Amino acid sequence: MPFADRGLQDLSGSSSTSEGNDEEEPREGPSPPKKPVLSVESLFKQGYRSGPSVLLEQENKKQENWTWGKGGAHARESARTAADREATSRAANEGTEEAVKAGLQQAERLKRLRKKERIEEKRATKKALERDKKRLKRNEDNEA
Repeated sequence: MPFADRGLQDLSGSSSTSEGNDEEEPREGPSPPKKPVLSVESLFKQGYRSGPSVLLEQENKKQENWTWGKGGAHARESARTAADREATSRAANEGTEEAVKAGLQQAERLKRLRKKERIEEKRATKKALERDKKRLKRNEDNEA
């Protein structure tokens, strides 16, 4: 007998010989195999090294109600949360308005800054042109 088969027989606690039943009833066809009763302790004794498996968990004995509801719980929940939804909506709208206002202020500030930079750039260009004209005039006077 292979090692694995011996281990399963040891776990099941049953033997292949019938004990106490001298008379066996004649059966038609092969008998269905018996399911071995397994426990985590017996598995550990046989060398099992992992934790308990989901397959060894007991079935949930609690009866679940899978019938269709009439929507009463949902209606009660919506009535309770209508005020919450309204408050959340109001807060979101106020927050959006404040963000838009801050964005417009920032855009206006950037617009003014760009305008200042353009004016300063024009002044600098104008001064550079005047300097260049003076330099050209000096060069022409020195050459003449």
